[in-house]
This record gives sequence, C-alpha cells and structure tokens, in this order.
Amino acid sequence: MTTPAPGAPAAAAQGFPGTFNAPSQPTEPASQSDWLPNLIVAANLIKDGAEAIPFPYVKAAFGMVVTLLETVKKVKENRDGLKEVCMSALEIVQHVLGGD
Repeated sequence: MTTPAPGAPAAAAQGFPGTFNAPSQPTEPASQSDWLPNLIVAANLIKDGAEAIPFPYVKAAFGMVVTLLETVKKVKENRDGLKEVCMSALEIVQHVLGGD
C-alpha cells in the first residue's frame, strides 16, 4: 500500500477509484425472488420494442411471456399469503387448546 505524498489529496483514504475498501459487514446474498420483477421489466421492454423488429409475432410472443411471468408472480404472492394465514390459524389452535 502506498501513502500519498505530503500535501496530496487524501483520495485513497476516501475510497476513490484505485483503492479497495472492504465492507464492514458481509453483504447478504440476493434473494431468489429478485429475478422475477427484473425479468418482467425486461420482457416488457422487448415486447414494446418488438414493433421495430421485422420478424412477425415477436410482440405477441413476448406479450404472452409477460402474462405468464405476471401470473407466476401472483401465484408466489398468494402462496406467501396462504402461508401466513396457516401460521396464524395454527397459533389460534394452540391458544384454544391451552398451549402458551
């Protein structure tokens, strides 16, 4: 590691290009659900830009892809909601039966 010359800006100490600052805490891995909204946006962009493509049915095909991906997203959201409802129901049954 080199030290800046006397009177030189302290750019290296502030994390400017050419330096490496290790993160203070480990970063969390990306969630598996992060890919779906990004993929929906990308498919929408391709669908919207397909009017300029000289191949027939590209817009319709990507329109179907967008519809499919949005359906997958809704199913996942509903599954997560159902899981929460089931957990709440189990807690109520435990309280009624005298546990906790």
